[in-house]
Amino acid sequence: MNSLATLETSSTEFNLHLGANLFSDPMRDRSNAVVVAQHHDLTAGIEANDLLRVDFTVNKIEGDGGLYIITQDDEWIGYRFFQRMPNLHMRDSTRCYPVTEGMLKSIKVVARVKDIYRSRFN
Repeated sequence: MNSLATLETSSTEFNLHLGANLFSDPMRDRSNAVVVAQHHDLTAGIEANDLLRVDFTVNKIEGDGGLYIITQDDEWIGYRFFQRMPNLHMRDSTRCYPVTEGMLKSIKVVARVKDIYRSRFN
């Protein structure tokens, strides 16, 4: 196991040394990058300035779903939860609804959110 993987798995809290390694070269770690949330998102439980560990190599909704950064119609970008029950559904702040073929064509997956880190000092 390399030192980056050891740092990543050693704690559920954000590790400053890991963050410094990831921020030093974001192109190197596209599958395990750390970005700063720019706005609050009630549905995703994300607050502005939270740190998100994301995988930019994911460009489609995988498996049972999860939290993704998406664009829709190349205009809007945000966080959405997707889940299969058994068909694909998308959840926003008000409801959970089935994803139609037309909706799926308008959605582009930017990344999959792996973890959300929040400062305890806010």
